[in-house]
Amino acid sequence: AAPLTASEVHYQAEALQVVDHGSATQYVHSVAFPLSDDAKNALTAVGTGSQNFTQLSVDPNAETIELADSGNISIGELQGKLSDSEPRFTFFKFSHTHEGESFDSNLFVYSCPNASPVK
Repeated sequence: AAPLTASEVHYQAEALQVVDHGSATQYVHSVAFPLSDDAKNALTAVGTGSQNFTQLSVDPNAETIELADSGNISIGELQGKLSDSEPRFTFFKFSHTHEGESFDSNLFVYSCPNASPVK
């Protein structure tokens, strides 16, 4: 098969994205775990555009949110960054064009694999 054009690659990446708007009820309770300094710095880097990817994990023993991974990756690498054994909070700035207009979309992915231990 012939190699894909840039727009075909872009279309495939968008087609693989799943958006879950979630739901809220009065029965949902939250737990306030503080962010580590490394996690805060990595999130700031995504916000300023100096990197496009940050992934956070929960340390249940310390009851903190820790930096698991960060850097610059392509949209094609994003799925491979999701853990198959531990829950993660992933933030990705997706720079792309649509109908000739440039966009920087902030993506948030919460992943919790079936193999994750229950805490």
